[in-house]
Formats: sequence, structure tokens, C-alpha cells
Amino acid sequence: MAVALLSNLALDKRFKQNLQDNIEENVLPAFESLLNDENSQLDVVPSCISAVFNLAANEVIRSKLANRKQLWETCLAVLSRHSDKLDQPVHTDIVGSILGLVMNMSLNVSNNLRAFGVSMCRHCLDLCRGDRRHALLVSRGLGVLGHVLPHSIPGVDWVCDNQGTATFLHFIKENESEENRKTALKSLVACTQINEIARKYIVDNKGLGALMRLLKNTDDAVVGNAALCLSHCAQVNKVCAALAKTEIIQDLLALARETERHKIQQNCAILIAKLAQGDTRHLDRLRELHGIEILHSCMKYL
Repeated sequence: MAVALLSNLALDKRFKQNLQDNIEENVLPAFESLLNDENSQLDVVPSCISAVFNLAANEVIRSKLANRKQLWETCLAVLSRHSDKLDQPVHTDIVGSILGLVMNMSLNVSNNLRAFGVSMCRHCLDLCRGDRRHALLVSRGLGVLGHVLPHSIPGVDWVCDNQGTATFLHFIKENESEENRKTALKSLVACTQINEIARKYIVDNKGLGALMRLLKNTDDAVVGNAALCLSHCAQVNKVCAALAKTEIIQDLLALARETERHKIQQNCAILIAKLAQGDTRHLDRLRELHGIEILHSCMKYL
């Protein structure tokens, strides 16, 4: 009851403000000690984590959590200790709670994203491939990966070397939840940006069609990331030639003209440029559709 009360108080703006200046001395050491103590009452641990999760809505507190090395080490220790006991509900609750906290912490870019990126990716990728009855763990594992990978080159390399691209593409191609598809796509963008293995895997496993379908998604972030991921894949030999048989230039021009999101316009323009450079048929189609004028009209605002 005491922990539940603290968790509720942690939702209060003034309560968070009163703690923010000295949270490193007055709260976090005790919290880390509780999580590291294997004799702690497991039933109350998720509520304790929830209380700190609620505190992290405060930007000052979240920044301090994100930059605290000891807290990242503790979170990884908790995942190591409990992830192999998910047949027991209390351990599932603890892993789900800690992933929620890490998702919140990783909203802030810090050196810890890079320092602990590989270890965090290893845990989260395992969870994403685990029992689909643990839907919350899968969703939060994908969420953490989507936050970590854009800021961890070693994390990207490890994920790509361990078939992570296949896992992300599965979530994009299969009948998964929209949120899972969105976060998996964010991870896929981070992988294809720097990793040739990821780009070739998508091309060789019918991923281009799945990405092209996402260009018609109603979520602007999904559309923008799908265009960006396709532009990364366009670096693979023969991709531009293969896409010349589609109406992708027409679709991209329509997106660039109709959307009010400058980021989407920019990503569409980047993809069009790569396609036009890679195969002259795209350039011919661009001219035929008066695409140069459309792009000029869109891009002058960027």
C-alpha cells in the first residue's frame, strides 16, 4: 500500500519538482539497492519501478535517469535475472516494468545509449522473439530498440549480425499491431542507414514491397520512415531497376505534394533523387509527371 501510494504521488507535478534537485542522493541509490537485492519482496518491485517511471515524466528527472550509469547497469541486471523466468507472472511484471522505465530513459540521448546499447539490444531482441503471449514485453522491447539503435552503431552491427533485420521485417510484413510495426520500422531505418547486410536482406526477402505499401499508411511517421528506408535500400544493385516497373515515382510525388509534413517531403525527395540517379527510367518518369516542378515547389520551404 505504501508503494502504491508513492507511485500515485509520483504523478503529481509538484511532488516531482520537490524531488528533482536531489533525486540522485535521496531516491536513486535506494531504488537501485532495492532492485539489486535478490531478497526484495518481488510483489512490490513492479510498483516501485512504476513510481520511478512516473517521476520520469519530469524532464529534469528523466535527464538525470538517462545520464546515470548505475541505473542503466541495474536495469540490465534486472533483465538478466528475470527474463528467463517469464513463466511466472511476477517476473513478467518486473521485466515489463523495467522495459517501460528504460523506454522512458532512452527518450533522452545520452552516452549510456552508446555504452550499454549492445547489451540492451541483446535482451530486447530476445524478448521480441519470445512467447507472443507476452505482448507487452514484445511491444516494449521493440520500443527500446527503436530508441537505442539510432544512437548506437555497435548496437546496429550486433543486431544485424544476429538476424535482427529478419525480426524487424517480420513485424512489418505480418499482421502485427500498428504500434509494433511503427517501432520495428524505426529500428529498420537505423539498421539500413549504416549496414549493408540489413539492406541486402530486405531486398532479398521481399521487403521492398512491404515498405512500398507503408507509403500509403495513415501515420506520417510511418510514411516518412518507409521512404527513408527505401532510399537506403536503393543503394543495393538492381533495386532502382526493379522499382522502375512500379509507379513509385508517381506515389512519391503525390506524397510530396499533398503532405504538410516537411520531413516526409524531404524523405520522398531523397528517395526520388536516388531512384533517378540509379536508373534513367525514373528520371524520364519524373519529367513526364512534371516532377521537377513539384519537387521545387515543395523543397523551397525546407
